[in-house]
Amino acid sequence: MTALSLAPRPSICGHLAFSEYTEAAHKFLFCTFADSMRETPSIGADNRRLYEHALKRLLREPGTRTVLATPAGEPDELMGWAVAMPTSLVYVYVRWAYRRGKLGAHLGSALIELATGKRATAAAIWTIDASRMAAHGYPISYDLDEHERFRQLAR
Repeated sequence: MTALSLAPRPSICGHLAFSEYTEAAHKFLFCTFADSMRETPSIGADNRRLYEHALKRLLREPGTRTVLATPAGEPDELMGWAVAMPTSLVYVYVRWAYRRGKLGAHLGSALIELATGKRATAAAIWTIDASRMAAHGYPISYDLDEHERFRQLAR
């Protein structure tokens, strides 16, 4: 597992560890992704399957950046993850237990920044959770062109 550093936020680096995608995290990624897709009424069953297929392909694509977050010293306890294409954020997830308070805000922002290399970014998928995150000040916005680029991965 390759460790990633987060220099802009040293105050949380002592509590969190970030690493790149591993096969061991695969089930967690897909379960949380599928759950989020089911919870978004505007994403029908056909689109859910399409998105899941696109995510599987994206994880193998060169240039894809997938970041995992764990408590420091506990690499098996996944707190959240994010995946980005070279041009946009595709998805970010933070476990419910870690969403409250400053740690949750730092965790979500750190995942976005590490996955995309930017603080503000375009999002390829817009879910109910993405709307909530944007309403709480996360620097994400929906981009229809990026959405179509992500959907093309399933074809």
